[in-house]
Formats: sequence, C-alpha cells, structure tokens
Amino acid sequence: MKRIVAAAFAVSLLAPASAFAVGPVDPSAAAPHFEYSGDEGPFWWGEIDPIYADCSVSLRQSPIDIPREVSARTRTNLAVTFAPGAINMKNNGHTVVQSFSPGSTFVLEGVTYDLLQFHLHTTSEHTVQGRRYPMELHAVFRDAVSGNLAVIGQLFEVDRRGTENEFLHDLTQFGLPEKTDDTVTNAAEIDLADLIDAKQLATYWSYPGSLTTPPCSPIVSWFVLRKPVRASQAQIQEFIDVMGNNYRPVQPLNGRTIERK
Repeated sequence: MKRIVAAAFAVSLLAPASAFAVGPVDPSAAAPHFEYSGDEGPFWWGEIDPIYADCSVSLRQSPIDIPREVSARTRTNLAVTFAPGAINMKNNGHTVVQSFSPGSTFVLEGVTYDLLQFHLHTTSEHTVQGRRYPMELHAVFRDAVSGNLAVIGQLFEVDRRGTENEFLHDLTQFGLPEKTDDTVTNAAEIDLADLIDAKQLATYWSYPGSLTTPPCSPIVSWFVLRKPVRASQAQIQEFIDVMGNNYRPVQPLNGRTIERK
C-alpha cells in the first residue's frame, strides 16, 4: 500500500531542461569513464570528454556546503508518496543503486516526478557548515516529460550506541553487490518511507543544482533533509568497503538561493 508522507509542495527552481540527458541515473557502458581520484577524478571531469563540459563550466553545480545562514525561508511541505519495492541492487562501478518499479512519486508545482532509484555516497556529498557526514542517500525522481530531476538527500550519522538502522538492515539482509556489475535481487520488499518519513521531510534545505556525477547536467531540484538518520558504524562500513570514497567535493554556490524549512 502506498504511503503519503506529507502535504502538498510547490517551488520554482528549474527551467525546462529537456535537452539534458540523465545518463548517471543509469550509466551506460558507452559513457566515458570517470573516477573519484587521480587523472579522471572530480577536478578533471570536465576535461574527460566534451559531453562532461558542464562539470567545469556550469554555475549551478552540486553538491554544496550549506552555511549557517541561508538565503530564504519557506513554509511549503514536500509531497512524496512512497510505495514498497523489491530489493533490486546493482553495483554500477561508482555506487550501489537500488532501482524501483513505478509507484513512488514526488509532486512539484503540479508536476509528478517518478522515483527511479536511490544510491549512496561515502562520505556525504553535501556538507553542513563544513561538516561532512559518513554517508548520504540520494533518492532520484524524474519528470518523464522534461527530464528534470528532483533529488532528496538524506544524511547519515553514526549511532554511538551501535544501534542498527532498520531500513539499512532490511536493504542489506541478502548482502551488497560487491563488484562492478554485481547484482542482489530478492522478492523481499523495502519501503523508503521507513527511512524518510513525514518527520524527516518536515525540515529541509532546497536549492537549484546538478547531477553530482558526469555529465553534471544542471537539471536537479535538490532537497537535503536537515535531520540526519542514525546507523551503526558497522552498517556504514559495509558501504564504505564496497564503494570507497565516492563523493564529489563541494562546488561554489555562485549566488544561488538556498531555502530552508
């Protein structure tokens, strides 16, 4: 059964961007190779191939550092509906991706964005007043008409008592795909609403940004939830062991407005 976790939301962040591809959501084998370090690392992404030029020239790149004082405040709530889905994880060589069948949505300005997948970064990509968290989950929603994306970022912090995060336990109960192109599938269902519930969605930062992997297309409405969730160090270490450091350094704000709720 679908779970509606918040009330309506409307915000104007993105102009139509149908010309942009969303390759990193499900990278193809033909895409130019990139890494998180060395000569093909984040500082050189824009020079790897012309299709990655936005990584260097676009002025609305992600992730960012979120400062103490933000540009504006908003009273609007996020309208997200999550539906449970079977475990369907793949290691794409850069991260662990959990894909979903249609059923989960995010409504922005009357436009419905469908949940495609979530993936994880260790450590976090967004920082808060310079603080980097040990892990960050990105839930990626797409408008099928324009190709624009809405991404919810959920930060993780370590539970000092060692208490496990139940959602991560359910996700990893059959293991993680450890090597590139490995998959883990099972009919057992997981529900993002068990991690990102109404309380989590109640407070957030939002800003206009980009994909955090090549081609770094500036087509993303970002919603970084202000309240971190906790997981045991052992759970987070499982993802670190598989993914390593797969985060892009923070990018200049370039005068963009950050809203806070």
